[in-house]
Amino acid sequence: MIHSSVMDNWMQVKIMHSIAKDYYEKTIDTEYRHLPRHSLGFYAFDLEKAELMEKECCVVGMVIVWSIVTLESLINHVIAEVINNRLLAVLAIEFPGNVTDKVGGDKTPRSDLAKKIRILNQGAVEDKKIIELANSLSKIRNEIVHDKPFSFNNLEDGEFSIEYFNSRDDGDRKRYNYDDLSDFYKKCEELTIYIDKFYKVTSFSGEHVDFRSLLDNQ
Repeated sequence: MIHSSVMDNWMQVKIMHSIAKDYYEKTIDTEYRHLPRHSLGFYAFDLEKAELMEKECCVVGMVIVWSIVTLESLINHVIAEVINNRLLAVLAIEFPGNVTDKVGGDKTPRSDLAKKIRILNQGAVEDKKIIELANSLSKIRNEIVHDKPFSFNNLEDGEFSIEYFNSRDDGDRKRYNYDDLSDFYKKCEELTIYIDKFYKVTSFSGEHVDFRSLLDNQ
């Protein structure tokens, strides 16, 4: 029987989700949370609420990152289950680009997560939407984990500009809060359902990765 950290990772996601929800509920009914924002912050400042919302954003970032980690551990486990050759399974898990990049053709799978999807579906063209979804989720994770510095420049007449020290994307950084998790979980659940078609990983108690349960707990 194959074992992995899938369910441990999933437990960590659930714990961090509950922490994020707790911070969210501390400001959900306050006027401050719903005040208009601009790039420099809020027009009316409340230090206590600002600190609570900052902690909320930090925990939500952890939830997002660890959700992708969970998806990656899930697909690794499934690959180990369905590829009936240990050496090939190791290659697919550790170096998925060595498999997909040598096949040629469609270069859409950019992330390792997407490349592993392509390995599981054996290059099925009709699954391009899932490939793009995997790329999108991996990009969100990378923007949080591989954050780059930026330069904030004051201009005349109250204008300003921001220059990012990166070259791989447009540098448009987004801060995620609890309200963003609903849409994020729906995307994760769509990918989970797809992976489960190949093999459904469950714990001894029958629990499995189920982002719908977090949506129900919003």
